[in-house]
Amino acid sequence: MADVPFIVIGGYLGAGKTTLINRVLASDHGRRFGVLVNDFGDINIDAKLIQGNDGPLISLVNGCVCCQLGNELGSGIETLLNIAPRLDAILVETSGVAYPAKIALYAKTWPGLSPGGT
Repeated sequence: MADVPFIVIGGYLGAGKTTLINRVLASDHGRRFGVLVNDFGDINIDAKLIQGNDGPLISLVNGCVCCQLGNELGSGIETLLNIAPRLDAILVETSGVAYPAKIALYAKTWPGLSPGGT
């Protein structure tokens, strides 16, 4: 079975990360996505703005996923990889202070994932 593509969407606050994810999810492509949303604060506002996803959404709060939340990111990845039916891809929305390349490198070493883009 092929690995699940892992796509990291990063950018500064207001760059359009959530809008991009919403457009991908709303498109008529027949694909099923898992979404990991990271917000630096204790309330994940961006996760509440994600619309049109028939797949699972996992919220990661209280820190930057690339610096402080490594265990939570790993737990979220495992949860999404074990969902049936299998997901077509995993989208990760980083906080505005994250280093997307660092997250992509972390995921590249994870069994069952393949780099899908950053």
